Amino acid sequence: MCVRVGYRCGPDTTAPRRQPENFEWTKKMSLSGFRTALELLEEERSDEVVSTGVKELDTALSGVGLKPGSIYEVVGESSVGKSQLCFQICANATKNRRRREVLYIDTEGSFRTERIVQIARERDSSADAARILERIRHCRSTDAVELSSALNQATQIAEENPGIGLVVLDSIAFPIRVESESERRKTLIEEVSQQILKFALDLRCIVLVVNQVTTEMSGMTTSALGSSWSHRYNYPTKSLPLEL
Repeated sequence: MCVRVGYRCGPDTTAPRRQPENFEWTKKMSLSGFRTALELLEEERSDEVVSTGVKELDTALSGVGLKPGSIYEVVGESSVGKSQLCFQICANATKNRRRREVLYIDTEGSFRTERIVQIARERDSSADAARILERIRHCRSTDAVELSSALNQATQIAEENPGIGLVVLDSIAFPIRVESESERRKTLIEEVSQQILKFALDLRCIVLVVNQVTTEMSGMTTSALGSSWSHRYNYPTKSLPLEL
């Protein structure tokens, strides 16, 4: 299993740019979106990171863990512990200083409340199970239509509730790979990627995406969904091998 980390670091250069039609249009452009670099620095310093529960992984991730405003992809074969890692991160997110809430979109039916409680109590025997679980909102999505609906609902919840700090999609591959039409798959990948970017960039959530692996013609394994997914984000990434 590996964790792929990405930080959005600039505008999407693949998106069409609107050109000003005249000078008057340019003058009327709102400058309200501009912020000082000091404001951005203070915002970053005020962010609270979330531990993955794996010391070696936290160390590799800038030495601290998962940062708000970032997207992380967990890639691995079946039954290697991808969901287990998600459960650990969920438990840690609800127990940190700000006690963040979690939105968990489950497409494979792997969500286990009892496992999250077990993980939390392994780290703190006095952990309040009810309090931890009430901070995690779960949505089961079995196909592309339900996934789109779940993402729309999650966006609305996160916009209305600043306490949402972590969004988990476990996994992205299942509902997309079962789509028979290639154009529909491309459209869905575009929709999902835009929603994920909104969670990270606009709402400053930590986004954790689980992906499966597939075997290429060369015999090498790679993350599922191909280049249409892996090239979707305009940021540098690095892969971190992980054994649980």
